[in-house]
Amino acid sequence: MSSSSSKRRKSKKGSTSTAMSQKDCMKFMAKQFAKVLPDIVSKIQTDSPHGSVDSKADKPKPTFQFKQFMASSNAPVRACYKCGDLSHLANVCPQRYQPQQQQQLQQPQQPPPQQQQAQQPARGRAFVITAAQAQNANDVITGTFLVNHIYASCLFDTGADKSFVSLEFEQLLKCKRSKLPKSFAVEVANGKSVTVDSHESRDELEAALEGASMANKTVIIAVVNRAYTKGDKPMFDIFLDGFWLGEDTRQLTNHLLIVAVDQTAFERCMFLRLHCYWLKTDGDDFVDEKVYMSEDFIKMMWLRTRFLGDVLRRGYNFIFTDTDVLWLRNPFPRLTLNETVDLQISVDRFNGDQWSQTNPLNTGFYMIKSNNKTIALFDEWYMQRNTSVGMKEQDVLVELMHKGVFKRLGLGVRFLDTIYFSGFCEDSRDINVVSTVHANCCRTIRAKVNDLINVVHDWKRFRDPSDNKTMDFIWSNHLACQNSWT
Repeated sequence: MSSSSSKRRKSKKGSTSTAMSQKDCMKFMAKQFAKVLPDIVSKIQTDSPHGSVDSKADKPKPTFQFKQFMASSNAPVRACYKCGDLSHLANVCPQRYQPQQQQQLQQPQQPPPQQQQAQQPARGRAFVITAAQAQNANDVITGTFLVNHIYASCLFDTGADKSFVSLEFEQLLKCKRSKLPKSFAVEVANGKSVTVDSHESRDELEAALEGASMANKTVIIAVVNRAYTKGDKPMFDIFLDGFWLGEDTRQLTNHLLIVAVDQTAFERCMFLRLHCYWLKTDGDDFVDEKVYMSEDFIKMMWLRTRFLGDVLRRGYNFIFTDTDVLWLRNPFPRLTLNETVDLQISVDRFNGDQWSQTNPLNTGFYMIKSNNKTIALFDEWYMQRNTSVGMKEQDVLVELMHKGVFKRLGLGVRFLDTIYFSGFCEDSRDINVVSTVHANCCRTIRAKVNDLINVVHDWKRFRDPSDNKTMDFIWSNHLACQNSWT
């Protein structure tokens, strides 16, 4: 490394050297790294989207080791492998920027076109060294860090411009590979050249979906904003109460992905240690309550539709549930696994025929498979938003259904009986088999909260072994929701 200073100093033997030798410069850099790296490590741990890491005995604690640069004759010497100069590495080598014509003059013979790919020069080098060798290296930093929430032994080389992982560690990451725009060759430790044509790519949504997914790539999705986390008894808490109080529902929270549209909702989700994803809204403010059929309410419904279409395109099946739906029993036994059924959707009132498109569908609860037909449905559905001013997404889907979109796309659609998937529009006729209760036919969050709390009390009364079961069960009236329209 050259110095910008032109001053010279005399050594003891009378020879001259630059104001800062390469060795002194490396020592200086080491001290600077030693000052800032503990803060970097701390930030890496603090910024983990899962919050603090549990300190279990079987998990190694993140460590960081840094060896001060030492003037040792045994220390390996790093040099530019392009020109051999000790003062720089290949990624900043002056020869790297020589005109192409000059490089062609240095290559008197060109291989045949069919051999050019096989004989392309290595554009990078990946070296394998041991931990002990790394400790003695002057420009290598080693340590244990969290990589995608997996503890990994990392080696940081100040001269590297690309990162590599072993095939064994790739399997632990469970990331999908994506094709590089252009392949390049890497020279490995044994001198052979390896062609690299792909890289690992996993965004936050993919990680969140994978974390909540069942073995068959099915997740449960609910969308939450700050308005659902406010109050002495927030809507979000009532929603989670259903999983706690329901029959065979507690384990389902392991597959529940909460999609937050603002920071408050996301922080609340993280505090509850659920699977959480923050859906950024490109400047739109969805923090406060969006009254039914208001302009912001309609915008939020279309945002939800776009997001759920993205989930389908990633290959995930899902149950979407509004947070004003109480899960009193595990609904999966009531949902068919028939391969011919692509969409199973709730209704406001059931007409007695589960295949009839005259049922008034409700998008507050539905299960959908990921396939070409359902992806095409969501694409066509979302495209209608600009030509359907003043209509919420549910009304647009009803309109598409009546125009024959289900039949045209070859979709198998089943409409769910309200005896199992009920709501305030039409109560379940049998509490002994009901799975969900939806606070539909209701305008405000306050009214929904009031009447859903009554449903929780009804459920507890039904489940109480000391309660007199000789009388027929009757649901509480949904008076708050009935009055919310006046």
